Amino acid sequence: MSLTHEKDVLVAEAPADFANAVVELYTSEKLWTKLSDNGVNTTNVLYSKAAAKKQLAQLFTQEHLSSRSPSRGKTPGMITGDLIAAHTGSIKTI
Repeated sequence: MSLTHEKDVLVAEAPADFANAVVELYTSEKLWTKLSDNGVNTTNVLYSKAAAKKQLAQLFTQEHLSSRSPSRGKTPGMITGDLIAAHTGSIKTI
């Protein structure tokens, strides 16, 4: 999730450690502010419109599409043709 312990979040494995982390967070304005500010900043960097746009642009590059599977990089018509060719005889027209 790209979050860092004591920078963006507090992480605890055991119930007692979790309780201690909650008490520390509640009693330390400095820690509260740090985690709050860093959490908001990290969220904006990872999940903003700009971040989503960048990720989608990367996912739809020809290089990414053609590296994923044999059908990647083909147009929908090419894929449909492949499917029809693979199922010749089993497709009935109405």
